[in-house]
Amino acid sequence: MEEDAKMPTLGSIMEHVHDHRLAIANSIQSEITKNLPSYGQLPEAIQRELFEELNYCVGACLKHAIAGEPIADAELSLYRAQGFRRGELGIPFQDMIAAFHLSSVAVHRLFWQIANPDNYREIYAIQEWTARETPSVIDALVDGYLSACRQNGSEQPGRRLLIELLLDGRCASEAARSLDITLAASYLVLKCHLGPVALQPQQRREIVAAFHRVSGTLMRWDLDGITALLPSENDGASEVADSLVKVVSQLSGVPVRAAQAFRGAIGGIPDAIAEAEQVLGLLAFVPGPADRAYRLDELLIEYAISQNTDVVKRLADQLAPLDSGTELASTLETLYSCDLDRERAAQQLHIHRRTLTYRINRIRQLCGIDPGTAHGIALLRAALTAKRMMAPAT
Repeated sequence: MEEDAKMPTLGSIMEHVHDHRLAIANSIQSEITKNLPSYGQLPEAIQRELFEELNYCVGACLKHAIAGEPIADAELSLYRAQGFRRGELGIPFQDMIAAFHLSSVAVHRLFWQIANPDNYREIYAIQEWTARETPSVIDALVDGYLSACRQNGSEQPGRRLLIELLLDGRCASEAARSLDITLAASYLVLKCHLGPVALQPQQRREIVAAFHRVSGTLMRWDLDGITALLPSENDGASEVADSLVKVVSQLSGVPVRAAQAFRGAIGGIPDAIAEAEQVLGLLAFVPGPADRAYRLDELLIEYAISQNTDVVKRLADQLAPLDSGTELASTLETLYSCDLDRERAAQQLHIHRRTLTYRINRIRQLCGIDPGTAHGIALLRAALTAKRMMAPAT
């Protein structure tokens, strides 16, 4: 009992933070506007409005955290109102959720900045409280955002909300019913990587229209491309994915690296997203044609190679004879990017077909690998992949 009496009382740090909540709210607001352009571009009057909401919520949540009690219904109603307001303002759903998490991280970072070892138990208790109460707050924000989508009759924010819920592995059936949108029983995940290309508004509109012409498709823009969910009740979803990738490449004017993955029912979407991202990572190294959606099953050899650094080095060494400053290495890269179509590769290299044949023969002589055999084709592809993996990041 005496030992317990010496432990810090819950509230010592929290009360200090509560007394400085205005400065904390200012710091959080700065983090949000700096990291989320959709907030930073809002008019100043609306930013002041959102700041007042934030200041109140910081104080209310800290008060409940000090007491170790659940967030009151009054505060949850306020979070619903915040979700509604952000839906009205057209703030993307993922930005609204990111702003909430930025707020939480900023407060907990402050805890550790002012803590000493005597306070650690207190901070752990607050982190447990945050983990316990966060789902209720997120649900309230979602409810409010969904209400704004229904009231405004705007389909796009509603679709953005649905795809965020599905990608996060959350139940989206109630939200879909409220928006009068029918969810598919399962979805194929498609991820397209465009890189740092600056698309014009008209290009973006045409790309969005192409996706929405596929009935039931949900899509969103990412920092470096597109994530889409294609209904997969029939066997043609994979071909639809390939056709959409070609459309994106044509409309954007850049090669598109793309991956697809399918993990069964809706609940498997987060795992499918992880798999598609893994495929995109591999495609950064794999020679071959762009502008189609690859599956992990097509890249199992490359995946196995990536797991063994010794194998990567030995494979890359197979191409060392081509590093003498000639054009043979780039010729080999182009040949694979053209899917071994020699006519197309010669055109892309701006050389005669006979010149290409000469270079292929030189590759055979220098490396001892015959690009004209099945074994040679597979080994050279693996060696190119390994060489790219060993190249320094740019």
